[in-house]
Amino acid sequence: MNEILNYMAIKFHNKRARLFLKIKRYEQSIRYFDKALKLNSNNPEANRNKGIALFYLNKFEESSAYLDKAIMKLNERDSIVYHIKGKVLSKMKKFQEAYDSYKQAIKINPECYKSYNNISNVLKHLNRREEAIQCLDKSIELKKSCINYFNKANCLKELHRDEETLICLNKAIKLCKCKRSNNKHILNMINFKGYILKKLDRFEEAFTCYEKCIQIDVNYANAYYNKGSLYRNLNLNEEALKCINKAIEINPNSSHFYVGKGITLKRLKQYEQAIQCYKKAILIDPNNFRASILAQIGYFDLNKFHA
Repeated sequence: MNEILNYMAIKFHNKRARLFLKIKRYEQSIRYFDKALKLNSNNPEANRNKGIALFYLNKFEESSAYLDKAIMKLNERDSIVYHIKGKVLSKMKKFQEAYDSYKQAIKINPECYKSYNNISNVLKHLNRREEAIQCLDKSIELKKSCINYFNKANCLKELHRDEETLICLNKAIKLCKCKRSNNKHILNMINFKGYILKKLDRFEEAFTCYEKCIQIDVNYANAYYNKGSLYRNLNLNEEALKCINKAIEINPNSSHFYVGKGITLKRLKQYEQAIQCYKKAILIDPNNFRASILAQIGYFDLNKFHA
C-alpha cells in the first residue's frame, strides 16, 4: 500500500514540477522535483527534469550531476537527457564530452534536428568545421528553419566560402520573413548579408542591406557602423564619421565602434582625436589588443605630423 501511495505522490510532484518548468518558473519546479526525489532519490524523471531546471538557472555542475543520475536509470532510452547533457557540457567548455553526449542523443533519436544543430556548434569549437557543415546539412534536411541556415552561413563564413554563405543567408532571411520572426533575428541576418556583400566588393547591395536594417529599426547601431565602414572603404570619410557617430550615440559602450571611429579620424588626419578614440575603446575593453596597437601607431603618426 505504501509503495502505491509513494508512486502516486511522486507522480503528482513530477506533474506539478513539469508545469512550473514549462512556464520557466525553475526555482518552483525544483521544489517539487525535490519532493519527488525525497520519496525516491533515483527517480529518473525527477533527476532528469531537475537537471534541466538547473541548466536554465546556469548551475551547470549541479545540473550535470542530476542528469548523470537520470542516465544511469534510463539506460540509453531517453535522447532528451543526452541532448541536455550536451548543452551543459558545452557551457562548461567540455566540448569533446559534449560531442559524445550529442552523438548518443542522435543514436537514440536520429530525427532530432536540434541535436545536429547543437553538435555543429561543438564541432566548430573543436575546429572541425567541415563536419559541422555536414551536421547542419542534416539538421536542414530534417527542418528547414532560418536558424539552421543562419548557423550554416556562420560556419561557411569562417571557411571563407562567401558565395555559399550568401546563398544560406538569403534562404534564412526568406524563411524568417515567411514565419514573421522577431525583428532582431531578421536584422542580424540582413546585417550579416551586408557584411558578406561588402567582402565580395558588391558595395551597392551591401549599402542597401544596411539601409534596410535602419528602415526596420532606426536604433540598430550595427547597421550605422557597417554603413560607415562601407563609406570609409569608398574613401568617403566625412560620411563614414557621421554614420559611426550615430552608432556610438545609440550604443556608447561598444569598444569596436570607437576603434572604427579612430581609424576614420586618422584618415581625416585628426590624429589626436583618433588616439582619444582608441583610449576610449581600451577603457571599455582593456583586452582590445587592436585598440592598443592602433593607439601606439597613432602617437607615431602624431609626432610625424608635427615634425
